Amino acid sequence: MDAAVKIYADPQTRLLRADVYTDLAAYGVPPGSRAADAGSALGAQHLWLSGSEIQLLTEHHDGDHHYFLLTEREPFGRPGNDEILALHVIINTAANTFTTHGDWNSTLAFAQRRLIAEGCPGERTTLGSEYSHIHHADATSQEINRRVRDSGDRYRVRGTFTHHDHLHTETWTVTEDTHARPGDNPVHVFLETFHITEATYQIRDLPFPHLDAADAWLSNRLDDPHPPLIPAPARPNTPPAVAPTPPSRRHR
Repeated sequence: MDAAVKIYADPQTRLLRADVYTDLAAYGVPPGSRAADAGSALGAQHLWLSGSEIQLLTEHHDGDHHYFLLTEREPFGRPGNDEILALHVIINTAANTFTTHGDWNSTLAFAQRRLIAEGCPGERTTLGSEYSHIHHADATSQEINRRVRDSGDRYRVRGTFTHHDHLHTETWTVTEDTHARPGDNPVHVFLETFHITEATYQIRDLPFPHLDAADAWLSNRLDDPHPPLIPAPARPNTPPAVAPTPPSRRHR
């Protein structure tokens, strides 16, 4: 990385920050651009780390707007943390700055939904060609993924959890359906399982009459206690600090 780039540890989060980026041109960030704020600097760290600690799932570029789905190659943070980041980078050419918007999600469908909310076309949120071998396990999974992806603000997220074992990763997202009609179950648990050996995603929509019922079901399913069903606090848009050396060229 260019010596002019100032990288340091944030005193509060102990995470890497950078004021100026010179090697993100492949992601649409002009050389020498400044992050408009600390949060944008943290968000851009994911792009800088792509190919090493961070894995780029897909990207879409539209003028000064750039959209990315990224995931951590190895889980960071506390067990159960979300691991898929929807990231929107906006370039301000006149000011030579950029800003980032985004959030963490436990499942691909909710990450896709966030990018769509940021203005990315839905059909451009699918996994890149590098991951063409990964597919939905069945038609039900494909339909649920599409419904969540295109749901707008319908499903209000109340809790998430990610669980790993040797052969698969299981995530759940607990939501309240803001479009539920009288008599409908308003709480939905979207349970997603990624089977590594088969490279398939299975998604199921499990309805419940209230949050307590969903919480009881999850308590019986998980071996370890899970977080309360309330929105998790936003975490910084960067993984734990790593040595400030440039990663190898990312895979496209």
